Amino acid sequence: MDNEYYVLVDTGTGTGTIRLDVPVTASIKDMEDNNLAELPYTNGESYYVFRGYPDPTPPSVNSIDLVWLSPTSASSVDFTITFSEDVTGVSTSAPFN
Repeated sequence: MDNEYYVLVDTGTGTGTIRLDVPVTASIKDMEDNNLAELPYTNGESYYVFRGYPDPTPPSVNSIDLVWLSPTSASSVDFTITFSEDVTGVSTSAPFN
């Protein structure tokens, strides 16, 4: 359709409200060279923009498995820890936290 256009808007890096307005200086014309009427257009809906959906379910530990066979006489042992989802901030040295 020539009377409908999609506009890509950079939402930046923050969270907040966004609305698309058409200023009085817009140079939008029809096929007969008529300027767009009733400018500025500032009655559009406002939308809330946020970075990422809040995850209502925190990650959990699915399993902790000893890498080596048990029992062991080693001075240190390795474990494999599996979480329910991708996580960050995991320390891989003692003390584990």
